[in-house]
Amino acid sequence: MPIVIVGTGFSGIAMGAMLKRAGIDSFTILEKADDVGGTWRENTYPGRAFPVQATQGRRLRAGPVLRPCPVPISYDMGTHMKTTVEISDALQNEARTVAAREKTTLRALLDEGLRIALRQRRRRRFTLRRVTFTGNGLRPELRDAGWDRIRELAYDPRA
Repeated sequence: MPIVIVGTGFSGIAMGAMLKRAGIDSFTILEKADDVGGTWRENTYPGRAFPVQATQGRRLRAGPVLRPCPVPISYDMGTHMKTTVEISDALQNEARTVAAREKTTLRALLDEGLRIALRQRRRRRFTLRRVTFTGNGLRPELRDAGWDRIRELAYDPRA
């Protein structure tokens, strides 16, 4: 029998952890948002402090407006979570039309689109333009000058 937990807030994550502890690995945690955290992700808590894990143990974090820290995920819970991405109505309607015409699914189109976008981003590499300068290099009086002196003259409006 499949187990579905609704919400990736503290309760949903805790329920998943309890299932894992009990040896049950066949479950899914659904989240309507595009990230986990539930109420703690959605809200701010002005002037409130809550414990966060730090490298030297526990400490309190507070500020004028407090946003919670990311929820720590243990027991490999991320593999059980399914989040939702909201798509504008116009884009969704067009994608459904294409999916029906091509006899595929909306999910297949989304997967294909994400793969294309990620592939293009991996290809983008920063490269310096090839630039050449004309002239005879540094002025003779600056040949033995240090970097600080050269910088000073370069930013001096009278130079």
